[in-house]
Amino acid sequence: GCGSGLGVVLLLTFGCMRVVDQYLLASLARRAGRPSSFRAVCDDSGLGAQAWIVDFANVLVSVGTCIAYIMVAGDTLSRVVGGGGGGNRAVWIVFAAMVVAPLSCLRRLDALAFTSGLAMVCVAYITCVIVATALGAGRDDACAAGGEGEEGEEGEEEAEEEAGAC
Repeated sequence: GCGSGLGVVLLLTFGCMRVVDQYLLASLARRAGRPSSFRAVCDDSGLGAQAWIVDFANVLVSVGTCIAYIMVAGDTLSRVVGGGGGGNRAVWIVFAAMVVAPLSCLRRLDALAFTSGLAMVCVAYITCVIVATALGAGRDDACAAGGEGEEGEEGEEEAEEEAGAC
């Protein structure tokens, strides 16, 4: 419906904005020299005393993203583990926070290169599962119905074809 269309448009719009953002940031980082940081980029941009605004915005974005990922992990893990006391969402949120907190305090983010690559593989896998589920939704409805409801020779043949497709 309208919500899905608007969601796709917004997702594509913000994705494009993110690409431009990363391009500009990489250009400024090259200009600032290695090793570059947000502080070095801000200092090189001529912001001067207002450079703390960029640092503060970076902290807000990072904290917000971290909270979102921890909530998603808590929801997902509580559903996956489910039985045997594993369904407590709060426990999984605390567990995820305990795993992420030490990783967030590393001095150099180069240490997270492997973790970042693994995360991208997971995101690609989840995207494929979501797309496959969305594309197969119509077929699942037909399979769930079991081809019932139509009688006669034509209805039986269609039911057999649908059952074979399931």
